[in-house]
Amino acid sequence: MRSEVWQPQTWTDVWQRRSQVGSGAPTTGSGKCLSFNASTSVDPCTLAPGWTNPTPEFLARAPRDPAVIKAQLAAAVPHSDAGVEQPAGTYAELVILRGAARANGLPADLSRALQRTAALLAPASPAHNLDGVPGTAYTLKGTNGVQLVVLFDADGTYLGGPTESVTRGAAAELGGPPVKLFP
Repeated sequence: MRSEVWQPQTWTDVWQRRSQVGSGAPTTGSGKCLSFNASTSVDPCTLAPGWTNPTPEFLARAPRDPAVIKAQLAAAVPHSDAGVEQPAGTYAELVILRGAARANGLPADLSRALQRTAALLAPASPAHNLDGVPGTAYTLKGTNGVQLVVLFDADGTYLGGPTESVTRGAAAELGGPPVKLFP
């Protein structure tokens, strides 16, 4: 899957996303505060900043110690409620880590700390992202059999996974190509 996200200048404004699975037709969506879940009744802009809601302000002040990050990820794991099954344990921690690693505004030193944290959660192996960029993959299999892979390059920059590619940049207009790339 290839997914592109356009972040507005103001975090609480409308975000845009375009996704494409294989050679299928692209789909588009929009949402506020990086949430594209239209079925939720909660305003995502009112959620407390944290690992499950990685606002730029949170990312700037988040800890850089992998042991502290791991403990905070464990505390952020949602519990199953209302019959909705949630991922559990270390797998859930890696899911939350992946969400934070995907966030725009992720400082380079925090990305490196997230990679070191991923190394505490899952075994490492060489792999490539969807665009063929090599890196180190941290992989776990959930109780449902679904494999979760997070991939970082040698500098600690999040690359996505074997079925995903992540590139960060600034576009001159919504939906436009990046005119400036950054880690």
